[in-house]
Amino acid sequence: MSADRTLNSKRNIIWGMINKIVILFIPFIIRTILIKKLGADYLGLSSLFSSILQVLNLTELGFSSAVIFCLYKPIADNDTNTICALMRLFKRVYLVIGIIVFTVGIGVSPFLPHLIKGTWPADINIYILYYIYLANAGIGYLLLGYKSVLLVAHQRNDIEMKITTFVYLVQYAAQIVTVILFRNFYAYAASYLLFTILGNIVRSSIVDKMYPQYKCKGNLPAWQIDTIKKKVAGAFIQKLCATTRNSLDSIFLSAFLGLTTVAIYGNYYYILTSVHGLLSVVVNGITASVGDSIARESPEKNLFDLRKFSFIYAILAGWCTACMLCLYQPFMKIWLGEDLMFPITTVAIFCVYFYSLTIGDIRSVYMTGAGLWWEGRYRSIAETVANVALNWILGALFGVNGIILATVISILLINFMWGTKIIFKYYFRGMSALPFYGEHVLYAAITVVLAIASYMICERVPVEGIGGLLIRLITVTAVLGIGVLLICPHSKYYKDAILLIKRILRGGR
Repeated sequence: MSADRTLNSKRNIIWGMINKIVILFIPFIIRTILIKKLGADYLGLSSLFSSILQVLNLTELGFSSAVIFCLYKPIADNDTNTICALMRLFKRVYLVIGIIVFTVGIGVSPFLPHLIKGTWPADINIYILYYIYLANAGIGYLLLGYKSVLLVAHQRNDIEMKITTFVYLVQYAAQIVTVILFRNFYAYAASYLLFTILGNIVRSSIVDKMYPQYKCKGNLPAWQIDTIKKKVAGAFIQKLCATTRNSLDSIFLSAFLGLTTVAIYGNYYYILTSVHGLLSVVVNGITASVGDSIARESPEKNLFDLRKFSFIYAILAGWCTACMLCLYQPFMKIWLGEDLMFPITTVAIFCVYFYSLTIGDIRSVYMTGAGLWWEGRYRSIAETVANVALNWILGALFGVNGIILATVISILLINFMWGTKIIFKYYFRGMSALPFYGEHVLYAAITVVLAIASYMICERVPVEGIGGLLIRLITVTAVLGIGVLLICPHSKYYKDAILLIKRILRGGR
């Protein structure tokens, strides 16, 4: 069973990486074309409407996460009747969710002008554009969107990634042609809707062929529905936290500073999320396997695995953080020019933001695998309130830097510290969290030292352009590589981490 989990993780990570390369790097080209052909304000509108609709998608209430968790045991037990009943419930709820998204989205539309400081492009009717984005948000729930949970729960994220990679490739090609040849932003936005429909139809057909035994039929016992309700409530609160952390930043920036600042922030944030997205391939690749391990293995064994995975992940996150610090500005200068750049102080804060996002990623996988959404509800509420309040206060005082710092503070003090306490209280019962905290403090300190050392060396690189970027990348990799070789062999997780990586590379054998 451990070998099966390793094989599934390998497949998920490989196809997850391919998918991320497609959905992160090709949109980078599209963003560039939008700015060059249409202007930064169009990109700002796209970022603003996407952020608003991410907030509206809170109506999903984290239901899919709760259902996936509830599917782990019946799949392990081959309980087809329970799986069919869960899918019937999921289908009905998604129908209701789609209706709610449309209804609330229409109710929000009169307030759109108040969320934009200054003007927007004269050839754009913001209401028409917004309704196109709204239709894309709602149709995903109304049209067969519920079937993707079967792939995730069966640890077959690789199939999901193959589907989305294919659909996105065709979508991006259509968007590039539309912007270059027609310069029509409405058609660009409408392509999202068209390919969401196509993706759902393709996904539904494949799932039906892979799992013909699962039909939407049957009823769940009352106690199981009560359990799902509790899990959903907790998952909703956590999703509220994550959404306000990311999406409301753009909304605050638009209200305080205007669409151009939103576009510049969006470009930097796009790079940050792209790098974090590549790391998340590792997280997503092991999520279902961790859920299976929690269902079968002891907490002691899972705690050792958590700390081992955190050790590996910290090395990757540290290298990415140092690369961002050293390459961010030279890359932005090549990409967009100095007129669309933030100062180095903002870049440094972005790097802190990035590392803050990573430190709780692996722990969150184990919290999800243990189904601890409800137990973490107060933590999520506190983080949400703190993030919104700090965004309002620090954003008004310090602009972009204040909004980023607000998020960093809420992540470190509430999400990571409190969230770690919760999993040790409810799952790793009787085991101390202090060593876990201490390890992350050590990882962060090593990252800071190596990142600063890399930056000081890279600032002396006289070469600019693509060649300068390559020299900086090699320099950072060399500095981090030397640091890892000197420090990591002293860790008790080093040998196990090497063995795990070798086993994954061999295909789980």
